[in-house]
Amino acid sequence: MANNNQNRSSRRATSLFESNIQSKSLVLVPASDYVPKKTLLILGGGFLSTRVARKVADLYEVFIVDNKDYFESTPRVLRTMCLVEINESVEAINEASAPHNYYLPPNVIFIKDTVCVVTPTKVVLSQRTIDYDYLVIGTGSSYPSRIKGTSLNALGDRMGLRIEEFSRMGRQINEAQTIVAIGGGPVGVEVIGEIEEHFRKSNKDLHLVHRHDRVLERLDKSVHKFMAKYFAKRGVTMHMECDGQEDENGNVLVTPTNGEPYTIEADMVFHCTGITPNTQFMEEYFSDCLTTKKYITVEPNLQVVGHPNMFSG
Repeated sequence: MANNNQNRSSRRATSLFESNIQSKSLVLVPASDYVPKKTLLILGGGFLSTRVARKVADLYEVFIVDNKDYFESTPRVLRTMCLVEINESVEAINEASAPHNYYLPPNVIFIKDTVCVVTPTKVVLSQRTIDYDYLVIGTGSSYPSRIKGTSLNALGDRMGLRIEEFSRMGRQINEAQTIVAIGGGPVGVEVIGEIEEHFRKSNKDLHLVHRHDRVLERLDKSVHKFMAKYFAKRGVTMHMECDGQEDENGNVLVTPTNGEPYTIEADMVFHCTGITPNTQFMEEYFSDCLTTKKYITVEPNLQVVGHPNMFSG
């Protein structure tokens, strides 16, 4: 009788176990048939890198490396930096940023570190080395401006520090009367546009210095016409075909292509030129894949030229 009860209990337990396996879609395979996942290493924590990590998290063993522990939407930063009150900055940065571990799938391994060297088989970080089967490079670019907060790297680049930085920048913009943006690309145009809109009642003296004959020169000419009309209506002075250099006193020396140099006495200057790709870690082993301006050369599918297991965008 006891044996019969034990047999029934055993069969019931087995049935429940099989049922659980089926309900969870588990597949049991012999150890000899197990194939480990390939390692996908992703460098950078911007739009490209984080999207790739989320898309293929179940297909590869995914590692993502960034020198800060949060995602930040740079386009939204330009509006955030115009906010004066700390509570406004907190709300805005929460909308423009998110800790990486908050939105990445749990099976994606995030590493806060700095990339030093990329080799054909591994990536050397400042604190460790990681082997890879596939590599995605999405490290973005840097430029001499107040926008990306590079001065905070030594302090850990925590979101709290960025909030303090934005609030401090907002107070500086609020107190400044004459503000100059050097560079008429997307960042320079957006910087002046955001400041003009947010501080319109302050009647600030805003200047945009650009070395080309039109802003946003990579776009259609109609875009420049629109922006020129927009800025003229709002009192923004555009210095076209001019080189701008900030001097030791914080003023801007403007040198026209045809004409005499002159100085803008500025209270605040934004440098929105000199964008440099963050690809210095490629120079030792992959210098042949870099252009003269240090951009990575890729195929139409974003595959690094000559390296089928490497991608960049």
